[in-house]
Amino acid sequence: RDASGKTQQQAAQVISATNSKIVKMERGWVPMRDPDIRTLCEFYGLEDAKTVGRLLEVARMDRERRKAKGWWNQYPELRSLVEYVALEDIATGVRTWQGAFVPGLLQTPDYARALAVGNADWDDPDEIERFVEAKIARQARLADSAPLALWAIVAEAALRQLVGGREVMRAQLAHLAEAAAEPNVTVQVVP
Repeated sequence: RDASGKTQQQAAQVISATNSKIVKMERGWVPMRDPDIRTLCEFYGLEDAKTVGRLLEVARMDRERRKAKGWWNQYPELRSLVEYVALEDIATGVRTWQGAFVPGLLQTPDYARALAVGNADWDDPDEIERFVEAKIARQARLADSAPLALWAIVAEAALRQLVGGREVMRAQLAHLAEAAAEPNVTVQVVP
């Protein structure tokens, strides 16, 4: 929309919607209907049929995802991350930058547990274990039949920070090296 020079108000008028709905659609907070996508693409001057088709496919997958009950629904501890985890589940790739810790998709259970135990928001041991289970369950996407492509940029300081003790960090660094050897995982360390 921005590239076409159109405003949210103009877009709303074209599909007979409110400004608020356009904002929610652009942020991914509400599902988009195919007729709205086609109308907006035409209004924005997007004529490439392949791109329009891809947008329609992404919208269809989003609608299916919203209806589906993903693995993450069994973990109420993830309530603040449900949208993120649901999108990650249908994504083909993730790029992440972590300055303080190893990215969640590359954490060992002991490392994740040590982070949760050190967080004042987590005081129930059972809740911590469920959180760790959920965090590790996310990692299945890295090894499924259509594996998630992960590009993780990690600050060197995150790797030097002693989380959970020497053994936990040793195992975490070994796990990180193993993961980085996979063809769908790229780990870059920056000073």
